[in-house]
Amino acid sequence: MNNSGHRKLEYDILRVIAAISVIIMHITVNNLYSLPLASGTWFASAVVNAVSHFGVPVFVMISGAIFLDSKREPDIKRLWLHNILRLVIVLIVWSTFYGVTDYLEYKAEPVYILREIIDGRNHLWFLPMLIGLYMIQPILLRWVKNAKESEIRYFLLLFLLIGVLWETLKAFEISGVIDHLDKFRNIEMVCSYVGYFILGYYAVHIGFSSRTRRVIYFAGIVGCVLSAVCLTVVSRIKGVPVTGLVDSFSVFTFSYALAIFTFIVQTFKGKACPNVLSAIFSELGKDTFGVYLCHIALIERFGLLNDICKPLPVVLGLILYAIILFIIGALASAILRRIPFVGRYIC
Repeated sequence: MNNSGHRKLEYDILRVIAAISVIIMHITVNNLYSLPLASGTWFASAVVNAVSHFGVPVFVMISGAIFLDSKREPDIKRLWLHNILRLVIVLIVWSTFYGVTDYLEYKAEPVYILREIIDGRNHLWFLPMLIGLYMIQPILLRWVKNAKESEIRYFLLLFLLIGVLWETLKAFEISGVIDHLDKFRNIEMVCSYVGYFILGYYAVHIGFSSRTRRVIYFAGIVGCVLSAVCLTVVSRIKGVPVTGLVDSFSVFTFSYALAIFTFIVQTFKGKACPNVLSAIFSELGKDTFGVYLCHIALIERFGLLNDICKPLPVVLGLILYAIILFIIGALASAILRRIPFVGRYIC
């Protein structure tokens, strides 16, 4: 998700961490639904899964920090030709790839390929969502340029209350009253990833006071712990995994995603870094988009690596497996994006 020609170390570090977290989330979710909830392996997988859902919010916050930078000027033509068109082509390419590979592997009907191209693999939902954010970027950019800081904070407060806290209450399924009242909450702008998009802008370009950052870090730690506790406890009570408690709009995920984003930005923004380390993260940062696109294919076809990691303690094995998949995906991405003329339309 290389959105800027000028690399920034803090964004590349965040991209790498977020990409690994997405891989961890997808390799552990299988255990949540395939293992007995009373088993120790399920518990360990649930804990790791619970704290790995920050990847997509962080990716969106990075995009918001870049695309809503006040130094930019709205350029609708360039936005469509350079960013949106590229994502549309990438979506078609990877939907076709997954459709063809599944067709060949499972001997499905030829119509399956067309269906896969239209529906897309589950994780490819991220691309239409990102395309939608880019479509309204000129409007949002003009707004943040002219809005008062208090007005932006008001929007983010609505996002927290209506888009995050409300979703968390719904996930607990405590009462049907929440679902009944949900029709009064139909404010899509503050109940969507637009909130994270603007939050990324605010965190980088307006920023938080040192006191507020301490609150964010404390809330992030608490949210991380509670995400694991709530997922494991509520799932065992209900007898099924309740993953809505830890999705992108869970208050727990929101808290530690913001904490991670703020900490990395605050730690590395404008800071000197050894050239070698900076170069490594720059290259890896360029490859994270490709890693995201291909990691499901790697999970489906590199099960042997998972078997090799299984003798290790569960948490260590899952993390090691995810890192190995990230490395393989980064190598594949590095090769694909260097293909002349078409590389940028692949990953």
